[in-house]
Amino acid sequence: MEGPGSPPEPSPPELTVRFEPSGRTAGVPPGATILAAAHWARVPVASTCGGSGTCGECRVRVLGPDMPVSEEDREHLAAPLLAEG
Repeated sequence: MEGPGSPPEPSPPELTVRFEPSGRTAGVPPGATILAAAHWARVPVASTCGGSGTCGECRVRVLGPDMPVSEEDREHLAAPLLAEG
């Protein structure tokens, strides 16, 4: 709780997501979806399911640090695709 003279609460560190081949970037909070990051970077991404993770149209390849694989990832993506990022 902030009061007079108290320091502001620290904000969560931002992560930078870069979309190729456009090179557009977005600063996003931890836990943000790739679809949200694409929206903030003004990168058009098809997703007829509205981001619920059921259509597979917004599938992306993650380059960079290893990302944890979620149960949803395992459910919707074959092992070779997961291995490629």
